[in-house]
Amino acid sequence: MGLMYDSNVGIGSAEQGWKPTIQINGITTNSSLISPYNQVQASNAYMAGSQVTFYAWYNYEKKIRMKVDGTAICADLGCGRSADTPLTTIVTSNTAYDIQPSSFQKWKVLAVVTGDDIGKNKSVFSNIKVDGVAVPSSAFPTPDEDGATVTRDANNNVTITVTGK
Repeated sequence: MGLMYDSNVGIGSAEQGWKPTIQINGITTNSSLISPYNQVQASNAYMAGSQVTFYAWYNYEKKIRMKVDGTAICADLGCGRSADTPLTTIVTSNTAYDIQPSSFQKWKVLAVVTGDDIGKNKSVFSNIKVDGVAVPSSAFPTPDEDGATVTRDANNNVTITVTGK
């Protein structure tokens, strides 16, 4: 679950932005966008370069849930009204999983790049919390840096910059 970059959004597919996405057990369609929080999809996306707030629940009424708050490039999913608009997206799994906290050993912050813009790809994760509790920087082990540079600071921020191989 997270955000996927799309370079063909907005009126005339002339803008770029981030769309919420969730994949559960390898299936992208095993989730539903919850109305009226379903307007950031199709031609709409969260503005590239803008800050979005991402929330994840692993056991929300026994289902997996994701919520994203941010500024979208349009007011609706068809981009009938092109105006920077604060919007919320909520996606919930269609299947109940009843995941228990004891089943987790690690959490990951991850940035995946599927293009060749080496040095231009950067993800900043800030104010990281699990179950509403801030995760101290000391809780993160030494990062795996496969073609990237990972930095952490004392303010609970992680920055991943793709450097290439």
